[in-house]
Amino acid sequence: MSMNAVIAGVVILVVAGDMAGLYWFARRFGAFAPVRPETTAIEPMWIAYNTHSGPYQLIGPVCDAVCTAVGETCGITPELGFGLYFDSPRKVAKDQLRSLGGCVIPADKAEGLKNMSLPFRTAALPGGRAVVVRFPFRGRMSIVVGAMRVYPAMNRHFAEAGVPEGPFMEIYDMGAGEIRYIRPLDIPNEALERLL
Repeated sequence: MSMNAVIAGVVILVVAGDMAGLYWFARRFGAFAPVRPETTAIEPMWIAYNTHSGPYQLIGPVCDAVCTAVGETCGITPELGFGLYFDSPRKVAKDQLRSLGGCVIPADKAEGLKNMSLPFRTAALPGGRAVVVRFPFRGRMSIVVGAMRVYPAMNRHFAEAGVPEGPFMEIYDMGAGEIRYIRPLDIPNEALERLL
């Protein structure tokens, strides 16, 4: 066997290995996951949160700090983190984007927090109809891939269905291994904006 054939074989193996690795990486973080918006009912929930102004991709530390404080204050480990995003990054400057970040807390724990001085805010969100997309959650890279895939699909769905623009919520469910992208339909935008 000639040296050129050996080199060509090694190059093919390396390229094939790289392509297989990229495919596995993309598949793991949701690049090929189906994106199916569906209108469904969501349950009421209590949230613990703080506000954030600026690029949405920088909200992670806000969520983490609230979840840590909830654990220390309530004695529970939050299972659901969330971000609530009010503005379209296509229409609002990055440094002016408004959002909330934190975690979902059990109602019985939230009731006990009402008269306490806390390093976060709490609010009750009513349930109702919402457009929901479920997407695999395998770490922070899933959040990036999900944003690139889910928001364009949801925006097309809204344009076709005549749904007005409004806040989006992302719930990060580590136990179920999924991100739920939620556009509430029965909660007026103004009611959500009062949380800011």
